Amino acid sequence: MLIGEFENLFASLFKNHEQHIKIVKVLAKYRYRVGKTVLLAATGLVGGHATNRLQQLEDAGYIMSFSPLYHQRKGKYYRLIDEYSFLFTMG
Repeated sequence: MLIGEFENLFASLFKNHEQHIKIVKVLAKYRYRVGKTVLLAATGLVGGHATNRLQQLEDAGYIMSFSPLYHQRKGKYYRLIDEYSFLFTMG
């Protein structure tokens, strides 16, 4: 019943929701964390638009960002924290 609901939800929340879905799918492949540079390379997104998309997903509670405690110079890492999104991208 809920097959199309994931895309409908993202379409109602975000403009250019395809890019947001692309980010979520990449984050689901890296279950525990992925660096920003690897994430952007895998999605093909660049610049300020990519940063805005990441911030929008974080503000909506789908992802979280963090810097490793003793390796802050390595930059930000991201993790998918919404279980429904994880299940959708895996199935």
